[in-house]
Amino acid sequence: MPFIATKQCGFYKIELEVGEVCGELVNMLQKKYSGDIKEGSKFWSYVIQIENRLNKLNYMPDIWEWLLDNGEYKNVEIWNEIKDLFIDE
Repeated sequence: MPFIATKQCGFYKIELEVGEVCGELVNMLQKKYSGDIKEGSKFWSYVIQIENRLNKLNYMPDIWEWLLDNGEYKNVEIWNEIKDLFIDE
């Protein structure tokens, strides 16, 4: 969806679907996520931090490659608060 920024930003704005991000991490880590993913949860905040990092890039990455293959999924502050919520099934 097009948007008008209230401050200077890049050409695009990436918004991620929280359930899809969680599902991709579950598949990659081969672990179950035991936490909440609802709005206001730590996982929701995690996705916001990922979006912010993506929106600061000077290029449009392949999001899953950037996030999962390059290990960017763990390069945000809140990762340390949610990583232990991924548990063995």
